[in-house]
Amino acid sequence: MALITHRCVDCDAASPPTEAKYSLLSLAGWRSIKARGPDGSPKEDWRCPPCWATHKQKGRAVTMVNVPRLRDLQRR
Repeated sequence: MALITHRCVDCDAASPPTEAKYSLLSLAGWRSIKARGPDGSPKEDWRCPPCWATHKQKGRAVTMVNVPRLRDLQRR
């Protein structure tokens, strides 16, 4: 199987080479996000660890911190 690399959408850094499209790059700090292309088609955005941290701090990344707690959604 051929080795492939992904590119960071923010800084164009190359990921570590892997054998499969869906590998454990998250163990190296890389993150994949499902996004939409300019024409509306689905695509996958990869970010290196430093760019992911910046992306997350800007609040564009959905994390458990951004998810409301269940008790806050209940009627009072």
